[in-house]
Amino acid sequence: MRKTIVDVRGYTEMALPDLGSVKTWALGFAGTAVIVILILRMVHLYAKKAWGEMIVEIIAGTYAIFFCFANDQAIAQLKDLGHLVFG
Repeated sequence: MRKTIVDVRGYTEMALPDLGSVKTWALGFAGTAVIVILILRMVHLYAKKAWGEMIVEIIAGTYAIFFCFANDQAIAQLKDLGHLVFG
């Protein structure tokens, strides 16, 4: 039986995982869940003829979906708004 010895003293780089894909997957999943919940709420509100609540849900849902699918742009927008308000 032959044994192979590998010299690893020169290799100091580690293969660390990139979690960017996990973030993208989680935000996509959350966005899809928000869309499904909003569709169910819209059907319920339409059946109740609650038009004002339906409009508020559409506006809030649009902003929530914006945070899920355009996360970096949404954070930049909040930072700009904070700088505008607080200086």
